[in-house]
Amino acid sequence: MNPDPNSQTGKQSLCLAIAGLILPLVLALPLAVVEWLIGTQITYVVCGVLFLSLETAAVITGIIGRNSAYGKAGLALSVGLLVLAGLAAPTMGRYTPVREPGGTPQTRTGNND
Repeated sequence: MNPDPNSQTGKQSLCLAIAGLILPLVLALPLAVVEWLIGTQITYVVCGVLFLSLETAAVITGIIGRNSAYGKAGLALSVGLLVLAGLAAPTMGRYTPVREPGGTPQTRTGNND
C-alpha cells in the first residue's frame, strides 16, 4: 500500500504555505536587531524574498497535488496570501514624515494667529 503521491505533494503545499507566512514573521525580530546593529535595511528584503519564494513553491506544489484536500487547501491559502501581498505592496514605503526647515516635525495646537 503505497501512499498517493498527490497527497504527499498536497501536504507539502500546505506546509509551504504556512511556513511562508510564519517564517518571515519569526525572522523579522532577529533581523531587526541585526539591522539596528549594522545600520542596513535588510529585514524587509529578506522577509519579502522568503515569503514570495515559499508561497510560489506552495502554489506550484498545490497545483501538482490539487487532487487531494491538502493540495487544495495549500493552493487556496498561498494564492490568497499572494493576492493580499499584491494588494498591500503598492502602499509599502510611501510614508515619509513632513519636516519643517528647522529639522523637527511641527504640530499645530489651537489657533496660531
